[in-house]
Amino acid sequence: MIMAQIEKAEQKEKATFKSQIGWSSRAISISVNVVLLMQLTYFCTNVLGMTPVLTGMILLATKIFDGFTDLVAGALINKIRTRFGVVRHYELCIAPLWICTVLLLSAPLSLSMTGKAVWVFVFYSLANAFFATMLFSSDAVYLARAFSTQTVRARILSVNGLLVMLFSAAVSMTLPRLMATMGTTEGGWTKIALLIGVPMVIIGLGRFFLVKELDAADSKVIEPLKLVEGLRVLGGNKYIFMVAAVSLLSMILSTVVGSTGAYYFRYIVGDLSALGLIGMLGLVAPLLMLLFPALLRKTGAVNIARGAMAIGIIGFVVKIFAGANIPLLLITSLVGSLGTLPIALMVNLYVIDCMTYSEWKTGKRADGFFSVMCQFGNKVGSGLGSASVGLLMGLVGYDGMAEAQSAGVNNMIIALYSWIPAIILVVSLVIFAMHDLDKRMPQIKRELEARKAAASAGTATE
Repeated sequence: MIMAQIEKAEQKEKATFKSQIGWSSRAISISVNVVLLMQLTYFCTNVLGMTPVLTGMILLATKIFDGFTDLVAGALINKIRTRFGVVRHYELCIAPLWICTVLLLSAPLSLSMTGKAVWVFVFYSLANAFFATMLFSSDAVYLARAFSTQTVRARILSVNGLLVMLFSAAVSMTLPRLMATMGTTEGGWTKIALLIGVPMVIIGLGRFFLVKELDAADSKVIEPLKLVEGLRVLGGNKYIFMVAAVSLLSMILSTVVGSTGAYYFRYIVGDLSALGLIGMLGLVAPLLMLLFPALLRKTGAVNIARGAMAIGIIGFVVKIFAGANIPLLLITSLVGSLGTLPIALMVNLYVIDCMTYSEWKTGKRADGFFSVMCQFGNKVGSGLGSASVGLLMGLVGYDGMAEAQSAGVNNMIIALYSWIPAIILVVSLVIFAMHDLDKRMPQIKRELEARKAAASAGTATE
């Protein structure tokens, strides 16, 4: 009876064209922002003349600030309500995020090394610790409040993933050529940031205007919990820590590969503009997203991630031997990218399941804290990924002003682009091998529906 009601609700709700495009718009904008900022290490070392170690330390230091703002974000999401709902108003943060990005890539070359370091730290922190924090932290909560069934959410995220990958691919294909031409001129990086940023602000505001939260904005959707209480609920849920850990590792991998690509194609392949060919892979990978709803019904979200990780490991292992072979690099990069695809684009489904599990286990929902937990892992992963590239490249003697690098530097570039990502995927697979919430969710949902039905019956009797 209860499962029949759940299935009927899932059939009734539809993913409209407006909601699919609207939801995807902000994801497109912030994903393009991530693609652009993956070149921050290259910008700092090869344009500003900063050492890789200094660059890595700055990017890592910003994450200390991030840790504090993530806690604040979780508390705000659980307490603040506006006429737009619980989290919809945070979508407006996309505009200042891009403003800070433009300013970050407009660092004056005339500044001292200390001045450049301060400039990068301030604007990278503003972009990530404030504006990106509110956008990422509200994502899972917004998804749960805008769409009520798992089937529709999966459909929304599939289209979202398709469009995100297409736009990211277009920028990834174009950016290396812009870096090799416009990026070598005075003020060139400012022009690149504006060329990409202005249309992305307009696109990014689409979710705010097109996707509203559910009308039933009652306290049962998100209970305003105090910080200590919310952390206690969070701490009793082992699954969110698994998801957060895998998200962190996934972001480290993506950032390391994304940050190393420019170095690999400049020094190993010998043609920086050829990096755009790797961006073309984004035109192929999104097609796989269309299979996710069907796979989700058959195998479950966690099994999709496990299978993708196993395939990705093979891709990165073979890439070790690719050298300057462009066709082999294309194939191995495509196969390797599959390893993080489900986590990157479907992570909110895992988080929502964790929220539901916590409600079943404790009777309380701390949605803001769960969303923040996962996004904190993403941002720390991004920082650790960028810092790792800078620190490891610095340790082997990388010189951004030199035309050629030593054998040790080249070997480190190859490692960062191939076998280190393979190891990260192995660790991720081990963690998700212990994740069994998918199997438990049907029973958990039945029991939650039974509790709600009993509570409604009790209220009616009174």
